[in-house]
Amino acid sequence: MGYTPPSAEIRELVSGSGLVSMLNIFWIILTSTAFNGILEETKLIDPLLDKIKHGAHSPRQMMHRAGLLSVLVTLITCNQTLTAIITGNTLKIHLKLKE
Repeated sequence: MGYTPPSAEIRELVSGSGLVSMLNIFWIILTSTAFNGILEETKLIDPLLDKIKHGAHSPRQMMHRAGLLSVLVTLITCNQTLTAIITGNTLKIHLKLKE
């Protein structure tokens, strides 16, 4: 499956399995997004996030805490996609610098 160019040299560079090779990534993103939605709706992760958000008194402290949250979520879930979603969605308001 996928695109097969006529030239052998080009074939080595660009031939692949097309959309089929992307299905794995699609399922990882889909399940990570669904799991994040479950965590947000059931508020299971809120106690941890509250401790992280309320303990930071400066943008620098918040950045450090966001980094630690990322490491913690990655260690627990072994999923970088979920780490990016949780950290990005839950802390984006708090990570904005005050003008």
